[in-house]
Amino acid sequence: MPRPLRLFVNLMVAFSLPLFLTVSSARAADKKTASGARTITTGDLKGLKWRSVGPANMGGRVGAIALAPGNSKTFYVGYGTGGVFKTENFGTTFSPVFDKTGQHSIGAIAVADAPADWKGWDAEKEKTPESDRAKKGKAKIVWVGTGEGNNRNSSSWGHGVYRSTDAGGTFEYVGLAETNDIPRIAVDPRNPDVLYVAALGHLWGPNPERGVYKTTDGGKNWKQVLKVDSNTGACDVVIDPQNPDRVYAGMFARRRTPWSFASVARTGGLYRSDNAGGSWQKLTKGIPETTGRIGIAVFPKDSKIIYAMIESDFGGTGRDEFDDRSPSGGVFKSEDHGDSWTRVSDLCPRPWYFSRIAVDPENAIGRLRSAMRGRRARAPSPECTPSTSLRANGSALSRRCARSAEAIRSRHL
Repeated sequence: MPRPLRLFVNLMVAFSLPLFLTVSSARAADKKTASGARTITTGDLKGLKWRSVGPANMGGRVGAIALAPGNSKTFYVGYGTGGVFKTENFGTTFSPVFDKTGQHSIGAIAVADAPADWKGWDAEKEKTPESDRAKKGKAKIVWVGTGEGNNRNSSSWGHGVYRSTDAGGTFEYVGLAETNDIPRIAVDPRNPDVLYVAALGHLWGPNPERGVYKTTDGGKNWKQVLKVDSNTGACDVVIDPQNPDRVYAGMFARRRTPWSFASVARTGGLYRSDNAGGSWQKLTKGIPETTGRIGIAVFPKDSKIIYAMIESDFGGTGRDEFDDRSPSGGVFKSEDHGDSWTRVSDLCPRPWYFSRIAVDPENAIGRLRSAMRGRRARAPSPECTPSTSLRANGSALSRRCARSAEAIRSRHL
């Protein structure tokens, strides 16, 4: 055989033999696997490591907290992207109670007692003696509104309202899927089957399922009792504890696009119903003409006293890009059931997130907190009010007070 040809044959054999052996080994391994002689062991997995695949950092946002009436040991926590957890030992341990619903974004929770004359007792499979109903009815009813109700481009949406009649043991879907975001619900203290729902609606577009909804039969039927338009939803709803037929609602027009966010409009504002949602009156005396997100708190010992945290760009949006003092928004107080309002603080930190407010049930003056870092309210600056900034007409004061609304909107991206 000529030398060049012999060299070529040797090279072919040298390169082909490893390939032949590899293919043969693989086929042999396949046969073993197919026959069941070769199974995966823990040793095969030692080279694999767990890694997070998300969500990146959105699971820790708390959307709602609700305590069992008269029992501070038991409360529920709803997460923006983590479902509902329950504790019965002051938060020492928590248990997930909402996993089987398939919904993870929570905006609102309400817990109520089932009184002895509650209609639902007769419908239960396991009958409860009338003598035991008062005790077993404690914190028996749990309502959950899904959709966290926040406005980030990473905010998650929900699928309506769910209800538990066994203290969070199981939940049943009861409707309002297209409401998308539900930041607040309020249960009538006289009847746990009566619920008001603040439906904020879709974040990225218009939809008619917005406003305040009400059920009187435990979610079997719903009525839209307050509606403005397909762009304006409800961000808060609160019942007067001394007169449950008096209901307050905050309306909020918001819209996000991939490049912008708008959160202030003339279509929003504060509303009150004096006949259990039958009709509504817009409250305007002392309130800015344009409003964004609104939070409401009624003082339980004297329900004439109401506080509201109101976002507004009326008269400008602040003195610099990171200013959390508003020329016209902030904390407002009413002492006549909302007929008239006085601004008591210009504090308005990142309002499209934190326009929520709480008042101490024992002291309406000394304990007032906004949702932003628990900061105390401060009286508004006397030099910068809506009328001042609008009348200054180009002065240095006007330039300092009347910043463009676009400045704050651009910070929301």
